[in-house]
Amino acid sequence: MSQDKKSRPYIKLVKIKNFRKFKAFTFTPNEKTNIIAGSNESGKSSLLEAIDLVINGNVKRIEALGLEKIFCKETIDSRNLTNHPSIAQLPQLEVDLFLANIDSEEFKGTNNLLKQNDFGIRLLIDPNPELFSELQQILNEGLTVFPFEYYRVRFTTFADQQLSPFKKKVSSILIDNSNISSLSANRDFINRIYLASLGENHLQTKARHSQEYRKIREEFSNKNLHSLTAPIAGATMTVTDMRLSLSTKSQKEFENDLMVYKKDIPLDEHGMGLQSFIKTEFALSKSKENFNLILIEEPENHLAPDLLKKLISNLSQNIDSQLFITTHSSQIATGLALNNMHLLPSSGKEQPVKLEELAEEETADFFKKAPSNNLIEFALAKKVILVEGPSEYLLLPLFYKKVRGSSPDNDQVIIISVGGICFKRYLDIALKLKSKVAVITDNDGDIQTNCEERYEKYTENKDICVFCGDTKEDFTFEVTVYKANEELCNNCFTTHHNTLDYMLKNKTEAAYRLLTSHGEELRTPSYIVRAINWISAE
Repeated sequence: MSQDKKSRPYIKLVKIKNFRKFKAFTFTPNEKTNIIAGSNESGKSSLLEAIDLVINGNVKRIEALGLEKIFCKETIDSRNLTNHPSIAQLPQLEVDLFLANIDSEEFKGTNNLLKQNDFGIRLLIDPNPELFSELQQILNEGLTVFPFEYYRVRFTTFADQQLSPFKKKVSSILIDNSNISSLSANRDFINRIYLASLGENHLQTKARHSQEYRKIREEFSNKNLHSLTAPIAGATMTVTDMRLSLSTKSQKEFENDLMVYKKDIPLDEHGMGLQSFIKTEFALSKSKENFNLILIEEPENHLAPDLLKKLISNLSQNIDSQLFITTHSSQIATGLALNNMHLLPSSGKEQPVKLEELAEEETADFFKKAPSNNLIEFALAKKVILVEGPSEYLLLPLFYKKVRGSSPDNDQVIIISVGGICFKRYLDIALKLKSKVAVITDNDGDIQTNCEERYEKYTENKDICVFCGDTKEDFTFEVTVYKANEELCNNCFTTHHNTLDYMLKNKTEAAYRLLTSHGEELRTPSYIVRAINWISAE
């Protein structure tokens, strides 16, 4: 299974129709690293599952999942079908993987959603021609439940040739860290590692190993167990009718007994975080010879910061396989290069957004090196207020509720503290997205230079607006809060001779005391009111 690095097959395009939440979906991956980010229910796991199902081509696995579970619910809803649809009107499920670096003509054809003459493989679930007459009779009577029983499952090449293990040109491994302690997930991982390690004649080698393992079990039973009997109280049969032996119930004794060890400790006896790390590390170590694709679900799950940092380092050094990684972690996304990130909209109807064409190359480098950031939270939000520091961050939710009578969370507005010098980095990303962003910043005594000209190229976009104090005397947030609440602030900080001076030198502490002691009485500065009204408007 070893292939030259330059000619290793990879997925260049994924087309999905009626799978899970995807009624019609297109995903264009990078050749090497793909970071897939999205909110819950955006379809990150479904995308990895779709790819994995096609690569492995296992009909029994589809049957175990159930067609009713993987078909797009909107498509199979009887209310969306005519009362007496024809067979041609019934929906089909299709997942197409367009492949690069494949030269075998048996993989080339137009049997794909694009009707394009190209190389690839697909999963197709459609009405079974052998059952057309019975199916048409059911349709004539009126469709009340969807006729899954009359569908067939096929894995084929784009030349419409049946895909078999012997024809596989692409191999993959799925590491599901959202289900890390599952016995079935561990077995699936170990068996894939085992099969990938066997080489080109893996089916024959596996059969030989399994047979030899059964021989060893049988020899052990004959030698050590058959002679052991014991009287059973109340038994109606003689003792000679019974014997002890090893169970032969499972047809997969050999596969079920395989285990990965690290330092003589079985994989499943390590903690969940270390299990996650070991699986990923092991898959990467095998990738050069055995795997074209590595699919990883939420690698950050259960990992302590030191292991997460090491994992990111290991993943970033991958040069042999195409990686597909789903994540909620900004550290993962930025650590593996921002231009590798794909954002999945929550609707499942819009196409993913790629961040590979950022206006400033330095922006990706900035987020990679920044000690902490809220990049994914920012990228997935529809409405964002960016503020300079912790004092604004503390008081903004209070001001928002006073102005709108609702909380930012209820209005799906997020507030992120980024530091003044970082605004441009976030706005570079905002230009690529359809989110609405309000920037609340200090004018530092020069509104034109620090607020208007500095952000001019961003505010040309109608979804980005910058707000600052109304005059040069309102040069920073604390001054505007003090001027709007002078008496209240003086009463709050009575032990200090100069209240404003104290607030400027102790910004976070002053904001916290105002919030906890005088939140109900606090008035909102005018430019903050404008920012809140702008961001909350439809």
